[in-house]
Amino acid sequence: MNHRRVTDGHPDDGSGEGIPGPRRPGGRTANGLALVAPVQTSAHRLHRAPSVRLAEITRLPGTAARDPHPLLSHTRGSAARGGAVPEGATEVTVGRRAVLEALLAAGLGPGPNTLAAPTARGRGTAPVAGPRPPAGLLGREIRRLPTSRRVVALTFNAAWDESGLGTVLAELRRRRAPATFFPTGMYAEARRAAVRAMAEAGHGLGNHSYSHPYFDDLSTRERAREVRAADAAIRKASGAEPLPFFRFPYSSTTEDSVADVNDLGYAAIEFTNDTNGYLGPAGGMTVNEAVRRAVDSLEPGAVLQMHVGSSTGDGVVLDAEALPKIIDAALEEEYAVVDLREFLASQAP
Repeated sequence: MNHRRVTDGHPDDGSGEGIPGPRRPGGRTANGLALVAPVQTSAHRLHRAPSVRLAEITRLPGTAARDPHPLLSHTRGSAARGGAVPEGATEVTVGRRAVLEALLAAGLGPGPNTLAAPTARGRGTAPVAGPRPPAGLLGREIRRLPTSRRVVALTFNAAWDESGLGTVLAELRRRRAPATFFPTGMYAEARRAAVRAMAEAGHGLGNHSYSHPYFDDLSTRERAREVRAADAAIRKASGAEPLPFFRFPYSSTTEDSVADVNDLGYAAIEFTNDTNGYLGPAGGMTVNEAVRRAVDSLEPGAVLQMHVGSSTGDGVVLDAEALPKIIDAALEEEYAVVDLREFLASQAP
């Protein structure tokens, strides 16, 4: 694995660009998959919004009440580089049994072989007890899900504010569409109600570090503290069991940092492409341009990264405005929206 320092949509290097995902091949067939919704039941069907034509788009530059499947999201954190986890931060080592039980109840639990902890490398990073991602999600960063199905996963980072969260959750609820949220620990501490709302809406919660530092600048022990402190904050805020999915700040990964996260029991879930909606109008972005970037990234197993907050504090969240069109475009291209939790099983369908 090559050393990567990229911006994952953060304005770190001045470009504002995330990692460009591979463009989808031309010539879509008409007989795509039937649309699916959250992992629980086939009754959760995505609903098409009032007519939005793909042609119009592409030519413009915690377990809780409703669905017991919480995920986690994160947006680029405001504490971008080097924010330290407080010395007293608790290193959570409690199990993720609740998630496993929920997955098993839904018929999606990992097989016995997938629960084995990754081989420890003797660096003092004892894995968090509980279900482990299957071997196919370990040993590398995941930028496309391991499937040949015409499915796309919607993911949202949370590290700034919650300006667009209500709109995002309402649209996902209207479509009965699953998503994964990746909050930072600092976000979870500062905006507990927002993180709890993600979980109570039935979406999964991942881990986006505590203070959003560059992980390639940290030692193995410092990385473990970031991951564990975020886990503790997310659990407390959401009242839910976070999933064993980690997304690197700035999407900046190295072979060593991925191995450290794997040793802690997490798969490194990155993304195929960022919509760059976080740049906002001030950064030259529009709703239609964000949709175009999403559409151009569609391929089997694509993972789209979006954000629930405003990076400038102006309250404008283009990803929230673009979400209905992105879902419509996926439907028109015969893609289903898939729940990342399906891929906790050793062999995802």
